[in-house]
Amino acid sequence: MGIQLRKIRCLVTDLDGTLVRLPIDWDYVRAKIRNFLKTNHPLKPLLPSLNEVIQNEELMRTVLSMIEEEEVKAVEKIGKSPKLREILFKLKSRNMKLVLITQQSTRPAKIALSKLGILDLFDLIITRNIVREREEQLRKVIEIMGVSPSEVVFVGDAPWDYEAGTRLGCLTIMVGNRVPSAHIRLSSFLELEKLLDYIL
Repeated sequence: MGIQLRKIRCLVTDLDGTLVRLPIDWDYVRAKIRNFLKTNHPLKPLLPSLNEVIQNEELMRTVLSMIEEEEVKAVEKIGKSPKLREILFKLKSRNMKLVLITQQSTRPAKIALSKLGILDLFDLIITRNIVREREEQLRKVIEIMGVSPSEVVFVGDAPWDYEAGTRLGCLTIMVGNRVPSAHIRLSSFLELEKLLDYIL
């Protein structure tokens, strides 16, 4: 896989669908927003679609607040994950920088990490309140953490995660089956433990 040829200094992970599956009914959220905006747009993927549909920044803030409300409701149902903490703590103990990038907003993202028992392990959290687009989020991480793309392992679950990570030159790992062409796929984030000896 070529993993051992890299010197990895920073692990970047997505939240929903990667670290944890947030119990959000996105079809309901889309329907609610379509009704509010009086549009038939499919709103998939949601955030990039909103950028197409909404030109008014105040209206965008209102819609993002509606989404945040649903996100907060969902993350309140999350419980602790000792195994997840164990894996991330192992990475931290080997001087790996840990970063979360998410298209959730800051409040639910931090609640989710706190509920999982891992908030204290992250060196940096970049949410949609800071940067909305996935590739730009990764660029921001690289800039702030002072690493090169080749020193970053990025774990995500969506096609746009894979596209952004590979385009920038990060070692990109996919969780789940949404990107069948990905070189490295895991059934869950917890399987990352098997790769620790390769990425460090």
